[in-house]
Amino acid sequence: MKPKSPLLGRFLLPVFLFIAALGLQPNAFAQGIVSSGMTGAVTDKAGAPLAGATVVATHVPTNAVFTATTRANGHFTFRGLPPGGPYTVTATAAGYTTGSVSEVTTELGREIDVNLTLNSEIVKLDAFKVTATNDDLDSTANGAGSVLTSARLAAQPSAKRSIGDMARTNPLVTFRQAITDRDDQMITAVGQNNRYNSILLDGARINDQFGLNASGIQSFFNPISLDTVEQFSISISPYDVRNSGFTGAAINAVTKSGTNKFSGSVYTYYTSKNLAGKDVSGTSSAPIEGIKPLDTQKTWGATLGGPIWKDHLFFFLNYEKFDRESAASVPGFTPASADLTAINNRLAAINTALGTKKADFGTFGGSPLETQEEKRLGKIDWRINADHRLSVRYNETKGTLPQFGRFSTTSTFAPSTSLVNTASRGTNLSSNFYTQQRTEKVWAGTLFSSWTPDLKTELRYAKTSYEQLTTSPIDFPEVRIFGVSGINNAGAAINNGVLFFGTEQFRHGNIIRVETKSYAAHADYFLNNLTLSAGLDREDSDFFNLFRAGSYGLFEYADIASFLADTPNAFRREYYVNGTPVADVSQFDITGLYAQAKWDATPRLNFTFGVREDLVGSSIRPILNTAFQSAFGLRNDGLPDGVTEFSPRAGFNWSIDDSRTVQLRGGLGRFLGRAPWVFFSNSFSNPGVGRFGITNTLSTATPPPSLVSYINNQFDPASPIGVAATDGDPNARRTINLLQDKIHLPAVVRGNLALDWKANFLGGNFTVEYVYTKQDNALFSDNLNIKPLVVTATSGPAIGLDGRQRFNFVVNPNGSISAGSNSAAAFNTAFNEVIRVRNVSEGESSYATLMWDRPMKNHWAANLAFTKGRSTEAQSTGQTVAVDGWTRNAVFNQNAVEVSTSDFEVKNRVQLTLTREFEFLKNWKSYASLYYEGRTGNPYSFAYSNDLNTDGVSGNDLVYVPTGLSDSKVDFSGLTAAQAQAYVNYFANSELGKYAGGYAPRNKFTLPWQNRLDLRFSQKIPLYKPAELELFADFINFGYWLSRQTFGYVEELGNNNGVYARRLAGSAAYTSTGQIKPSGITLNSSGNYVPGEATVNPLASRWRIQIGARLRF
Repeated sequence: MKPKSPLLGRFLLPVFLFIAALGLQPNAFAQGIVSSGMTGAVTDKAGAPLAGATVVATHVPTNAVFTATTRANGHFTFRGLPPGGPYTVTATAAGYTTGSVSEVTTELGREIDVNLTLNSEIVKLDAFKVTATNDDLDSTANGAGSVLTSARLAAQPSAKRSIGDMARTNPLVTFRQAITDRDDQMITAVGQNNRYNSILLDGARINDQFGLNASGIQSFFNPISLDTVEQFSISISPYDVRNSGFTGAAINAVTKSGTNKFSGSVYTYYTSKNLAGKDVSGTSSAPIEGIKPLDTQKTWGATLGGPIWKDHLFFFLNYEKFDRESAASVPGFTPASADLTAINNRLAAINTALGTKKADFGTFGGSPLETQEEKRLGKIDWRINADHRLSVRYNETKGTLPQFGRFSTTSTFAPSTSLVNTASRGTNLSSNFYTQQRTEKVWAGTLFSSWTPDLKTELRYAKTSYEQLTTSPIDFPEVRIFGVSGINNAGAAINNGVLFFGTEQFRHGNIIRVETKSYAAHADYFLNNLTLSAGLDREDSDFFNLFRAGSYGLFEYADIASFLADTPNAFRREYYVNGTPVADVSQFDITGLYAQAKWDATPRLNFTFGVREDLVGSSIRPILNTAFQSAFGLRNDGLPDGVTEFSPRAGFNWSIDDSRTVQLRGGLGRFLGRAPWVFFSNSFSNPGVGRFGITNTLSTATPPPSLVSYINNQFDPASPIGVAATDGDPNARRTINLLQDKIHLPAVVRGNLALDWKANFLGGNFTVEYVYTKQDNALFSDNLNIKPLVVTATSGPAIGLDGRQRFNFVVNPNGSISAGSNSAAAFNTAFNEVIRVRNVSEGESSYATLMWDRPMKNHWAANLAFTKGRSTEAQSTGQTVAVDGWTRNAVFNQNAVEVSTSDFEVKNRVQLTLTREFEFLKNWKSYASLYYEGRTGNPYSFAYSNDLNTDGVSGNDLVYVPTGLSDSKVDFSGLTAAQAQAYVNYFANSELGKYAGGYAPRNKFTLPWQNRLDLRFSQKIPLYKPAELELFADFINFGYWLSRQTFGYVEELGNNNGVYARRLAGSAAYTSTGQIKPSGITLNSSGNYVPGEATVNPLASRWRIQIGARLRF
């Protein structure tokens, strides 16, 4: 569905005027809900509503007083309350005694129920407590989501104390496994892309707006300290139309505030190699021993809050620092000492020849480097008067992360030209290392106002600045020496290794800057049993992306002798044309207007109806390539500029009985998300004009320059990026990226239906919930310049006997693509790939959850959940550039929309959290929390290792499953009889067998089940009041100590963070008759064939312990 509503012009215009009449600025964007609410009714003893009663909610920590008046139906509503509390609520009415309720705790983004009964006689009401873990059903809830209080956050086992560790407590949110020690959070919700979440802090977006980071956030580790968080909400289908900007989950946190009492904390966390395992096990591989020791990690921080002016002005401060000493791990290749000595001697001679331009080329192995991240936060809360309060926060995060590049990789490197010695494993000198530096600064402010008992408003402003710099030890071309002797990572002697030094090629000019400003204005008006809401909002983002890979120059030497003689076999340098932008500068804005009505139809039934209209803008276009426009009849400067998005939503909540023991809730709505801007910025970086590359080889008219000559005569370390007056190679074939003009941002239609049951005899609540998501606008990359196979006498048919489309690239016998075949494979030979990003509507997900939640009572709490899910998508979009959606997507027919299982599906998941409170000594409270998660492994595909369909991409062609040795679509002559029998046996006896006679669709298979059990133990030691010392320890993968074969290990395929995972089933080619001819398989010692198996991720699988202490005062 592509809504084209007149809402913006006809219906929401009155909304705009209404807000403007209040004096609110119309330049705004709804960045999330930062407050809480309270609703209820005041009745007499007979249950009759009392109109005109005065209800006062007092925020005990600050003495802030909020006042409401009951309407004709006896109802009252508070909006804009600080989340948490506690509050004391009182109600007074003429002729009745005062009613009072104490210890009321509110929840972020929700309205809790507080009902009061007044008597004409003096009646003492018993105080009761409402907290975030109370078992009263929420009468205002309709969508799927959950809230964590600071107490719940503190109890959750976590080594990283990260947003991801907290978000995974929701059964619909998964913390995907990364390839490192869980530094990357990779939060996925209901089977959606991990970059499609909205992550907010006090309403300010702290997402990775540019979209390069798998974690979805801009900082290396955690954008904030969890010690600063008051409450944390995870919303999957919030039908309040203020929420926008996500198709996965909306994750929102509000920070703590100062109170009338000075209080604070000092805390530290510590872990090291002595607190972590050194071996892991797995189901399909032998135990791994001697894995890289865990780097020593230290975190310390402090908080302080209190009054500046009692009852009126409060402050809260936080500082936190993380340190980790990082060293390069086991090298992928260790050069022979003789070769390394010869290279070092030559480097010394080069420096002599360079004179003032000499450089420090570094050493093999380098020295340990420091990883650091510092966080600072300051917050001011000002109660201006009884009707207005202002909250302002500033926080910044600064981090440095050393990267060792190719030092320890096990990848195979190939030269860019045909050399005698092709590359095997590689490594680098420390001059090829680099350090990433990230800085994030956020200002956020909210003004809450109460103009009358029935009219409340909020004004918000936020500004986020993000910068990522990449520094290298030197500014120098990257140099690659092939044919180096040494030992590879498997311990085998080789003579075709490769050694790198100089600035790593992808750090030749690499800066990202993003500045986002957002504004929001919101109003609520209470009219009898209606709550009318309206608002408008805006977000502006400016992007600066400098990425000039190879612009310092790249040298390749065939062997050590060539390097010693300074006679390179190849040289390439990338240039930009003077007068065209050296960096990609782009802009994005979105303006939204919305209106909503919440109708309390009866005390047991309420409805929420809302609509929002968003207008997308992008005023800076890519450079127009007129040659491309003429050739393809398309403009390459398309943008989402001028696109409008209409998003209606509706939700309900119905108490099946008067006591609200059972309630039914649900809703349906459209949710507009965000695209990682890097997908859109590719059209700025690849317009096909203004940039070019020059390659010199021994066979070109101009041979490669010597390294010394190049540095002395052509290279300026002070201005190293290549620049030229004109295009130096105007006839070169160019790569083009473009967007479908008026492309829509990702959007989904999502609905849920849930039944909540307050099971008093079990002390908790049961919930069964179903969430359905349908893609409305998804992103899809295709290549407009790839031509179907042109049939010749020897080529065979254009479509194989298995029904697969074939293309025109020529595959060499060794599996590589023939460079000369590129033009033959193109519709237009003046261009290389032409990658277009467009919208499709295919894909959906269904998730069902059964959950029991027991809040802390009688010294114990529990949460048990089982979730079953299914998610499909048209294309894997878990990469960081648009072309990868095309090249890193397992397919049967390239460029076709093939709907299959999503990379982000979690088929089955079980969670259990148990928390127990002990008191071994009087007032010495101890807490133990266990967290178990068991889930289906990540999905994967079976593909051929080479390029079967000759589309120029290897490893992405889904396998055809033969029916047996007599299958007429398969030619087994490339295998021995034993290999052929083992090959068909594996296909027939595995899960592949169900697809016999066809192809096995993408991601239809899953890795082994994952079990993880974490334990947190904390001990509180009372000191001189009010000081208290807490000692704690987090045991991650604690289950290892119970069964190392069952708990903790994570198995993976490849190095892709769980996306584009494949088992490669040998190679294959088409015969002249269109049959598939498999080859290149190896039988194991038992004579069986098993395609590439999963391996254990040792870093993510090991057990580890983090210890710490916290002094509160």
